Amino acid sequence: RCLCRRGVRSARACGEAARWRVERDQRLEEAFGEEALRARRGHQVDAGLHLGRRVRKPRRNRPAQHPERDASRDAPRRGGGDGETHQGLFDVPMLTSIPNTVIYSPSCYDELKLCMNRAIYDDTGLCAVRYPRGAEDSHCDKEHISTDHLFISEHKCDTLIISYGRLYNKAVRAVKKLENDGIYCDILKLTKIYPLDDIAFEHLDYYKHIYFFEESMKSGSISEKIGLMLAENGYRGEYSSITADNFVKQASVKACLDKLGMSSLKMAEYIRRRNEGNAKT
Repeated sequence: RCLCRRGVRSARACGEAARWRVERDQRLEEAFGEEALRARRGHQVDAGLHLGRRVRKPRRNRPAQHPERDASRDAPRRGGGDGETHQGLFDVPMLTSIPNTVIYSPSCYDELKLCMNRAIYDDTGLCAVRYPRGAEDSHCDKEHISTDHLFISEHKCDTLIISYGRLYNKAVRAVKKLENDGIYCDILKLTKIYPLDDIAFEHLDYYKHIYFFEESMKSGSISEKIGLMLAENGYRGEYSSITADNFVKQASVKACLDKLGMSSLKMAEYIRRRNEGNAKT
């Protein structure tokens, strides 16, 4: 057996893998130049992998108390077949605590490609691209694709939904359900979810009701940061952050999202209920 850290490989298999990596880097340098090779070996890739190893260490010792998940790969998942210890609920609070970190959360494959290209070739420092494991959502919205953020406004209304990643696609379907009841909503789609420097908060002040649906723990979440910025900018409307506030028990992803109010049906029900309550008061 090989004496390297992988251990389980034979010496021959490990040697072949090493030769393959050298040949791959040579082809990359020939095709794109030395800059691309440095990017491939740079902080964007290596820092993310080393960060994942550090995060996973506590989980090996006490898995029930530390359900973190590496954010640089297939992190944004709730529960699912891998159980309570394999979730992406903690990666955003963890990664945003690291200075100069850039985080993307694309909503479809086309957007994923754009974000990967930007993270590898344009950005510097640590970059994380969050995308759920598994197939692309068959009902995903491909009309609005960006690597930053987009305001999607089809009606002059006073209600705004903010979301990102796969929850954005669910928010689009929730808006269509609400339109049948005469409730109209705009959407702020975030793709580059951190840092938040590019968001014009004066545009948010126009809305009386803002609902942020986020697949993250509440403490340290993007919705918490936006809520703080709104308060600092004197926002006087209603702001609601819908996130997780406890460990999520093992179940299918669909069941977990539904239980936490993040399916398209539960999103529509929540906004409808809040709007009815505001109308009565």
